[in-house]
Amino acid sequence: MPPKRSIGRSPQPAQPAPETRTEAPKAAPALTLPYPQGWWRNFAYAGAFCLPCLGLALALLYWQGPDRRSRRFSRWCLFLALAGGFFAWMCGLCWTGLQNGEGGIQPW
Repeated sequence: MPPKRSIGRSPQPAQPAPETRTEAPKAAPALTLPYPQGWWRNFAYAGAFCLPCLGLALALLYWQGPDRRSRRFSRWCLFLALAGGFFAWMCGLCWTGLQNGEGGIQPW
């Protein structure tokens, strides 16, 4: 059986299919911290030595830096934090030993 045709109607041209192309979501730009320079870098090194928690935090923040300078800064902060913590531990150990040493010297 042949297809039915409507009388008086001309066939309409085929409509182009609407574009269903979806764009991939754009990745958020990586958050990068500026490389510390000048007085800020020196202050960060001193802070990393005096406050080991600050040194560890700076080391973790700059660990995945985009360039070699950031990673080098991170390693120095980590080293200074460990050195400062060890130095504080040794000073505390010696101070405690000196405090308790006086009790053995007294004659009574």
